Amino acid sequence: MLFISIPALGFIALSLFIAYRFILYPAFLSPLSSIPNAHWTSPFTPLWILWTRYRCFENRSVHAAHLKYGSVIRLAPNELSINDVDGLRTVYAGGFEKGEWYSIFDNYGSVPCMFSALHSRPHSARKRMISNVYSKSVLHSSPALARQAQVILYDRLLPILTLPSASNASAGIDIHQIWNSTTMDFITAYQFGLKNGSNFLQNEAERRHVGNQPVVMEAMLAGIAKESKTKGHESVLNSTTLQYQDLSIASEMIDHLAAGHETSGITLTYISWNLSRDLALQDKLRRELLALSPKTSLSSPASEKSLSSPKDLDSLPVLHAVIMETLRLHAAIPGSQPRMTPYPSCTLGPYTNIPGGVRVQAQGHSVHRNAEVYPEPEKWDYMRWLDDENGYTEDQRKERDRCFWAFSSGGRMCVGNNFAMHEIKLVIAAVYSNFRTHIVNDDGIEQTDGYTVGPASNQLILRFEKV
Repeated sequence: MLFISIPALGFIALSLFIAYRFILYPAFLSPLSSIPNAHWTSPFTPLWILWTRYRCFENRSVHAAHLKYGSVIRLAPNELSINDVDGLRTVYAGGFEKGEWYSIFDNYGSVPCMFSALHSRPHSARKRMISNVYSKSVLHSSPALARQAQVILYDRLLPILTLPSASNASAGIDIHQIWNSTTMDFITAYQFGLKNGSNFLQNEAERRHVGNQPVVMEAMLAGIAKESKTKGHESVLNSTTLQYQDLSIASEMIDHLAAGHETSGITLTYISWNLSRDLALQDKLRRELLALSPKTSLSSPASEKSLSSPKDLDSLPVLHAVIMETLRLHAAIPGSQPRMTPYPSCTLGPYTNIPGGVRVQAQGHSVHRNAEVYPEPEKWDYMRWLDDENGYTEDQRKERDRCFWAFSSGGRMCVGNNFAMHEIKLVIAAVYSNFRTHIVNDDGIEQTDGYTVGPASNQLILRFEKV
């Protein structure tokens, strides 16, 4: 008769449990087991995707897996990636909440902002306070923003580009740093007013300006006051924003500042790089800009520092196409936007019964490289967006626009997308109405890999030629 000791039985039971829990179940029995694996270890351990992120190679690795295995793939035992428009709609417009990962965007220790709020209700309450000042209609009609733009462009940016160093054929200037300074000055001026905003472009003693209305700050203060008065202790923000108003306001402002300057600065860098490689396109854009009245011109009298109207800028097809194609191919935030599947279960594409609590993500890097929507997706081709010239059918245009994901989508898409587009159009119009740009040194212009990405060299040296 065979006798097995109790310790041996315990060891066998433990081994069977481990085999079931970490091998058999995730690989063959889990509701996720039918989903293609990005890596052979994906059902068993998150080590592959964690190592890929650590090496800053996630975007390219996940994209390669999508190309090989399809629109829904498994990255880890409890993590998926999607890459199709219907999946985007399901996840980002379907109430999938954010996970703990977003807590890294809390400020001052653990003070959440609108972006880092994990649940939709507190996010919506915060968004109601300030979304109006980022709406297209308010931005286009704002006297404060118009004056701020006038000062930043005419008094700060354009004079820098007329300096001898900017036109030096062998030296040039680092336009990446100039763009980051420009966008920092724009966003802080809109948040706090010119008087309290940054002046990174000049980097000298502040001068007295009009246009000092702190638009975003005032909206946040008014929103908190209204929330406190109308809902008080019943507000979903009672334990955070209403109880710690100073820190909550500061957290929100620093989030807008960080997001509002770096991403637009990166976009301006890649717009100017692509334009500098194509002088014919520069001339085409300049003809479009100079047809405006008024136009942003250095030759205008000092008393007529005019800016083209937002409506006129929005009507320019070449300007629009250049910006859109840059946002597609050189998205400043191409990284994953994770969400958590809702309980008890959901469906993603052909895969049903996906349990709640699974991390699911999409990334702009892959969404913008769908070859069926964007032929030759690695090629910068502004013609994709020129509807009068590209020969696209109505269905092709709709699909192109549906797959554009530079600002995410759904209720939690980038609240500042209209501000970013308006700011970029103002800057490009001001610069290319007055200058032709040439590349001096673009070594390291290739984008890095990660959540927010810019040039590997963190610079772009251009020469500016007055026209």
